[in-house]
Amino acid sequence: PVSTLLGENISESKVDDLKAISEKLEIINLQLSQMKNARRKIIHWILISLCAIIIMIFVSLILLNSTYLNWNYNNPENGKTQNMEGNMKITYIHHSTFCVETEGVALVFDYFKGDSVPSCIYHGEMPKLPADMPIYVFSSHSHRDHFDPKVLEWKRQYPNIHYIFAKEIKKKLGNSLLRRMGVEESIKDSITYVKPGERYEVGGITVEALLSTDQGVAFLVTVSGKVIYHAGDLNWWRWEGEPEEFNEYQEKTYKGQIDLLSGRKVSLAFVVLDPRQEGDKFLGIDYFLGHVDAEYIIPMHLWKQYGLVEEYRSLPRNLKYRQKILTMDQEGQVLELMV
Repeated sequence: PVSTLLGENISESKVDDLKAISEKLEIINLQLSQMKNARRKIIHWILISLCAIIIMIFVSLILLNSTYLNWNYNNPENGKTQNMEGNMKITYIHHSTFCVETEGVALVFDYFKGDSVPSCIYHGEMPKLPADMPIYVFSSHSHRDHFDPKVLEWKRQYPNIHYIFAKEIKKKLGNSLLRRMGVEESIKDSITYVKPGERYEVGGITVEALLSTDQGVAFLVTVSGKVIYHAGDLNWWRWEGEPEEFNEYQEKTYKGQIDLLSGRKVSLAFVVLDPRQEGDKFLGIDYFLGHVDAEYIIPMHLWKQYGLVEEYRSLPRNLKYRQKILTMDQEGQVLELMV
C-alpha cells in the first residue's frame, strides 16, 4: 500500500470513516440531483399549464367574439376601441353625437357645437368626409345638447346631404333664422320632418321614428339591411321628487316604445345612460338589454362620466351582455365593427 511505502500507518477505523464520509457525500449528491430534477419537472409542468391556460383563454375569446383579439398595437392607448376593422366605422364626437359610416353613406346623429352647454364643454369635431358622399343628418329634438341649426350650413360643403329632423324642430327654423345664417330657403327641400310612429324613405335609407319620453323622437335607421338605433332622449326617466304620475308615464311610455323593437335584429344601438338619475340610472338600459336583440350597444348621454360604462359592464347580471356593450370615452375616438 502507498501508506506502507511512505512509512505511514493508517488505521482501519480511519479508512472506514473516509468510506462513510464518501458514501454520505454520494447520498447528498444524489439527493441534490433528485431535487434539481424535481424542480425541473415542476417548472416544466408549470409552463405547460400556463400554455394550456393561454390557449383556453384564446378559445374563450374566439367563442365570445371578443374585441381584444385584434388589439391595435400601433396605438395601445386606444387599442380596445380602434381594433375591429369592418364595414361600419363609428366616430364618437361628444355626448350623444356620433357619425356612422357604412355602405358608402354617413349618418350623423344629434350634432351640436360642444360649447352649447356651458356646464359641460366638449371639443369633439366632425370627421372629414368625401365631398360627394351621401350624408344623413339626424336631430331627435331641439334641446341644445342634441340640435344645432348650423348643421344646415354643411350643405355648402356636402351637396348630397339630407336632414331628418323631429317635427318639433320645424318651428325653430323660420325664414328669418335662415336669412341670419346666410342659408338659402331652398335648404327646406333637403329636410324631412318626422313624427313618432311613422316610416320614411329618404334617399337610400329607411327611417322609423319612435316617441320620446322627453321631447321629439328616437330613430331606427335601416341602411342596406343594417339597423341602427339612436335613442335621442328616449329613456326611462325616473326622478326623485317628481309626481308618481310622471314616473309612471315615463315607465309605461318607455317600455311601450322599446317593446316595438322586440323581435327585430338591431345591428348597433346608442342607448341613454345618464348619471344624473343616480340610483335609477340603469333602468332604461337594463330594459333595453332585456328586450331588444342588439348586436352592439354604445351607452351615451354620459355627461363625461365615462366610468359608468365599465361600472355597468362589470355588474354580475350583465355577464352575458358584457361583450356587446362597447365603451367610447374619448372625443374623436373611432371604432370599426363587423356587423
